[in-house]
Amino acid sequence: MERPDARGNVTVTARLVMGPLALIVALAASAGAVYVRWAALGHALDVARETTMSAGFEMMLKSSDDPGAMIADKLAGELRGAGVDDELTVWFVEEPATSLGDNVRAMAWYALVETGFGKDTLMGEVSIPCSTSASIVPYAATQVYKPAVSDQVAVYAYPAESSSGSKSQTPRESMPPLLRDALDRAVETARTY
Repeated sequence: MERPDARGNVTVTARLVMGPLALIVALAASAGAVYVRWAALGHALDVARETTMSAGFEMMLKSSDDPGAMIADKLAGELRGAGVDDELTVWFVEEPATSLGDNVRAMAWYALVETGFGKDTLMGEVSIPCSTSASIVPYAATQVYKPAVSDQVAVYAYPAESSSGSKSQTPRESMPPLLRDALDRAVETARTY
């Protein structure tokens, strides 16, 4: 009586295990590439945010008729300079002058960059949002310039690979929650001056 030959069992088992294992490794590599891109984008946004928080820039904002445009252009310029060519949207809001003292302004902004990954990942088309916000309270010893403030939120949209954007207005009720939080912080700080 002949014994059955078991020489092919290892090959079949290896093929059954290696296929799914290779797929898992490839998906992990794709997810890693997406994470690296998202982390680099977050870092670029943080660096851009810090440039809008400098004392010199706040001095310019203090006497500006359109500080939102200044902030949006600064963010777009910093991000484009850092190699971030994705679509950028910046929301800006300022507290009306009547609710604050004569020597202070309260402003807040929120920026969103939507970055996409195409066919270079196994996960297909992936879109990842990355955002940041800030509150700014420029003040003066006696009186600060206060233009008429709209009761709406300014929205600046910069298409991908463009340093020039367009401005639109939206009701305050539709502002992103992070922008509302940043404005609340700015108003709270402004009331301490």
